[in-house]
Parts: sequence; C-alpha cells; structure tokens
Amino acid sequence: MTINTNRTIRQALQEAQQRFSNAGVAAPPLDARVLLRHALGVTDVELFLQLDELLPAVPAAAFADVVDRRLTGEPVAYLIGRREFYGLDFRVSPAVLIPRPETELLVERAIEALPD
Repeated sequence: MTINTNRTIRQALQEAQQRFSNAGVAAPPLDARVLLRHALGVTDVELFLQLDELLPAVPAAAFADVVDRRLTGEPVAYLIGRREFYGLDFRVSPAVLIPRPETELLVERAIEALPD
C-alpha cells in the first residue's frame, strides 16, 4: 500500500476495504477496521471519532504494512498478536494455532457434558 500522508483515516480505511474486497478477503470492512485500530492504538469508538482526521505518518506506515501482509493471506490475529476466545483475550503468534469460533462451540458442549 502506498503511504499517503494527506489522507484521512476514513480514506485509508475505505482504501484498505476496497483492496481486501478486490482480493477476495472474507471480511473486508472488519479486517480493515481491526488493522487500522491496531495501527492507531485506539478503540472502535476512538477510531470512529477520528475518521475525518489526517492519518499520521507512523500509523500510516504500520497500517500499510499489515494491509500488505493481510493481502498475502496472513491471518489478522497474527498481524495484531491477539485473538479473543470464549470471552478471554489470548496472545497469538505463528507459533500457536488461532482459536476458531467452532472451538467455542466445542468448549460449550464439553462444559455441558461434564459433571459439576
């Protein structure tokens, strides 16, 4: 991704979403938002409050890097280094498996089957 320091956070988000969509990424808006939040170090609310501000150069470079890596197929969890699972936040890296939603169902079934 070209680093353009004269664009707003909204423009960077839209550009990433379009690139993800063009590449067939499964959830372009979600992936773009999560990666931009990570690059900026903000929450969802803070991100939306800042949409019309210019994207600073350092977060722009970090965002460009993770967008490019996502386009190569690298999972978002590895890019941001964490993944929520069963209400808990886990640190993840390529050295570990990423918890999947189906695994939460398996945990729920195991809890139901186990005696108190």
